[in-house]
Amino acid sequence: MAISPWIPRLRKAAIALAVLLVLFGVVGYFAIPKAVRWGLETVASRELGRTVRVESVSANPFTLRATMRGVVIEGAPGESTPLLSVREIISNASSLSLYHRAPVLDALSIDGLTANVVRLEAQRFNFSDIVKRIEARPKTDEAPLGFSLNNIRLTDSSIRFDDRPHGSRHVASDITLGIPFLSNLPTHVEIDVQPVLSARLDGTPIDLKGETQPFAETLESSIDLKLDGLDIPKYLAYSPVRLNFAIPRGA
Repeated sequence: MAISPWIPRLRKAAIALAVLLVLFGVVGYFAIPKAVRWGLETVASRELGRTVRVESVSANPFTLRATMRGVVIEGAPGESTPLLSVREIISNASSLSLYHRAPVLDALSIDGLTANVVRLEAQRFNFSDIVKRIEARPKTDEAPLGFSLNNIRLTDSSIRFDDRPHGSRHVASDITLGIPFLSNLPTHVEIDVQPVLSARLDGTPIDLKGETQPFAETLESSIDLKLDGLDIPKYLAYSPVRLNFAIPRGA
């Protein structure tokens, strides 16, 4: 019985494909974590002017899933408390990134974020130097970088606010935040996160819920928020940038 000349070719093609898949998996498994870690600890540290550390990074090149643990942005020189720390970040990239030539994430999960904000003076915070560095960057006429972040979840997080001029401290704890999307690209990613915010502000529970139309042309989303008796001058004083107006009183 004669053997078809296509069989050896198919066998070689199958072996070559298997080798390519193995190489892709091995290279992606080791290269992606190294690239992510380098980008955060080197590039981000340089841009922010603060040391950025990452405990571990892992990636699955076949599912386009990456996990970062123990991400820390250190405080200003002389400060022992980090400005920001995150227990775990999980991102699921989309193959649409290749089509749009821009980062597209199907999902982004952030767990255990802790921010330590200190108000040093009237409009100076422990992150004001970072804001100034960003504002001092040369302006260009280039189009803004495209991106699409979808199904964003923030869980088990907290913000600690030390208002030194007023000698008071506030804590927003048990923060859960759901954002359907942040995008400037016309992507069609399935949305399963509804707008939501829940937390405890100095022990008082806050619960906000909303709705979204992710597949409408406007990508409209809305959240119902009711404020009663909010002291406007008090909270305007917390603006990290200087305002060109003043409100002496009002609620």
